[in-house]
Amino acid sequence: MDSSELEHVLERLEVGREEEEEEEEEEEEEEEETSNLPVLNDSDEEIEEEEDISTSDTEEKSKYQLNEVKKSTEAQFRDHYMTKITQAFGTDLDTIRQEANFTTMRLNVLINSLEAGIDIFSSLEQDIILAETQ
Repeated sequence: MDSSELEHVLERLEVGREEEEEEEEEEEEEEEETSNLPVLNDSDEEIEEEEDISTSDTEEKSKYQLNEVKKSTEAQFRDHYMTKITQAFGTDLDTIRQEANFTTMRLNVLINSLEAGIDIFSSLEQDIILAETQ
C-alpha cells in the first residue's frame, strides 16, 4: 500500500469523525434552543413538527448512507478474509470436509469459527487491508 492510499483511508475516517462531531454539536445546539423557546400555539407546533420531520429525514438518510458504506466495507472485508483463510488452510479444510461425520451443522460451526477471526481487526485495519488489495 502506498502512502497516497493510506492517506485516502485516513481522510475518509477523519471525514466520518468530523461528520459525527458536527451532528452531535447540532443536536446539542437544538436542545439548548428548544429549552429557551416560548410557549407556542397549535399552528406554530404543526409548522415546527413539519420542519423537524424534514430535518430528521435528512439525518436519517445520512445515517443510512454511512451504514451502507460500513456494511459494504464489512462485507468486502469478510469476503477477502475468508478467501485468504481458505487459501491458507485449504488442505486442512478439505481434510475436515471429507470426514465421515462432517454434517451441515458442523459446516456452519466451522464457518462461524473462521469468521470469528474477523473481529480482531478494527474498522481502520479493515479499510487499510482492503485498500492494499485494490
